[in-house]
Order: sequence, then C-alpha cells, then structure tokens
Amino acid sequence: MKSILLVLMSVMGVASVQAASPIQRMQQLVDYVGVDYPDAVKDGVVANPVEYAEMVDFANTIQVLANGLPAAKEKQKIIEAAEELKNLVDGKNTPNQISAVTGNLRQLLIDTYD
Repeated sequence: MKSILLVLMSVMGVASVQAASPIQRMQQLVDYVGVDYPDAVKDGVVANPVEYAEMVDFANTIQVLANGLPAAKEKQKIIEAAEELKNLVDGKNTPNQISAVTGNLRQLLIDTYD
C-alpha cells in the first residue's frame, strides 16, 4: 500500500510541475522581451534583425501560451495583454511601451498563478 501511495505522490508531483511549466516559460519569455526589445528596435526601425525576429517569435509564443493557460479569473486579461504585446512588437513600437506591457503581463501572471 505504501508503494502505491509513493507512486501516486510521485506522479502527482510530476503532473503539477508539468502544469506549471507553460506559466514559467511564459514568464521567462515576457521578461526576455521586456529586457532585450530595446536592442531590436530603435525609433520604430529594426536595429538588429536577428534580435527582432526573436522578439516576434517570442511575442507569438507568449500569445499561444496565454491562450492555453489554465482557467483563472484573470486569464482573459492575460490573453489581452499578450495580444497587445504581439501587436506592439509587430508594430515596432517604443521600448517604453513594450516595457509597460511586459511589466503588466508579468504581474498578472504572478497575481493569477503564483
């Protein structure tokens, strides 16, 4: 009986880590975009094409991850913030705008899922 209980506890522990992984990944990507975006775009112009391509890819991934998050009271706000971030990155908006949205998105993730 003890061995069955230990196996169940192990499986439940792995499942909870796997369930948290998309949230952690999203937080990491949001932080990365917030910090590195100024190297990619300057004055509405792509300054570093490789870095900008990463920002676009990360913004797309953030949006996909947001849509797949577990149900929560603030999930819709997170989805909307992720969409706003994607639109701002696609539009080559200012680093200050990106920073504001990534800061808001990160806080929403913490408040909702931590």
